Amino acid sequence: MQLTTAHPDYLKLLHKKNRNAVTHKQCIDNFLRDYYWAGHILTPELEKLGHETFLAIPVDNHSQAVWCRDVGIETRPGPSFALEVIVYQISLFQPDVLYVTIPQIIDDRVLTLLPKRPRLVIGWNASLTAHDKSWTEYDIMLSSHPFCMDSSIKLGAKRCEYFYPGFPEEFNDNYNSKSYYNDVAFSGYWTGTHVYRNNILRNLLLDFKHTKYNLAYYLSFMPDAPEYPPEILEINRGSIWGKAMFRALSASKIVLNAYTDLDNGPQNISPNMRQMETTGSGALLLTQASPNLAAFFEPGKEVETFADYNELKEKTLFYLNHEKERQDIAQAGQRACITRYNLRLRAEAFMNCVHR
Repeated sequence: MQLTTAHPDYLKLLHKKNRNAVTHKQCIDNFLRDYYWAGHILTPELEKLGHETFLAIPVDNHSQAVWCRDVGIETRPGPSFALEVIVYQISLFQPDVLYVTIPQIIDDRVLTLLPKRPRLVIGWNASLTAHDKSWTEYDIMLSSHPFCMDSSIKLGAKRCEYFYPGFPEEFNDNYNSKSYYNDVAFSGYWTGTHVYRNNILRNLLLDFKHTKYNLAYYLSFMPDAPEYPPEILEINRGSIWGKAMFRALSASKIVLNAYTDLDNGPQNISPNMRQMETTGSGALLLTQASPNLAAFFEPGKEVETFADYNELKEKTLFYLNHEKERQDIAQAGQRACITRYNLRLRAEAFMNCVHR
């Protein structure tokens, strides 16, 4: 059983597009077909490996209410009932393995309510977490980030293992763009923890403002975000998620990536999701350099890197003016991502962890 998350604005769009979904299974099938956070969703591949699976989205009031109706539970408003529904779901499915990608919500206060504990409780954590959380019920916390692995142990997780997301390779069979409408693109959040990234996005926009090149920013502004520069607001095309995001990336010549800043400075650790999403979609990934990137993609052959803003600007102009070189790296990066990091392989890696 996997418990996952989704942005509330995305969920509104999803349910608006799929008003005819009347069962929980239909709601979840629509979610899966839209590829939201697809690199983290393992249940479809685990099913192919022969496991019985169940996926729920605890933060999605709509699909959770539909599930309650399916099983005959009367709903009532309030966060406490939302947590009760999760306990009901786990209790009815009785999973051998519970995999939680939102341990910030599903912590000990929820897991200790279970009448029967799953044989193995696994979490995923790659973000800052409040110090008052308790994760003593987690047998394993998976993470791609050393800082988050350390903090998970401090919050009570019994063990940590290194793990990273993947890419849904079948996306390219059905939705990969055959033409470009963006020269340079970025999709993500404008937040207070991405100061360096915010600055390079703004500087590139100002430097390219009067050129022939098309910059496409798909930004979602978070509550902790610093003041939004007016030029950013002018160019922003708004949030995109799931299938729409993958299509925009695959229709972009270059996609930018830079890392967050956590408590102890810049966290330039690979891979992050944007590196997988960009390479898998077939765009040239131009990413902030990281010390372990070469363990996943070969710089200069499968992806391209920058150490500072001047190098970012220089390489952006170079690859926009050298189409063959750009395509060679983009295609090599896509082959590498789909061959080495597809979701089937990540599901197998997850099961290796379970068996250990």
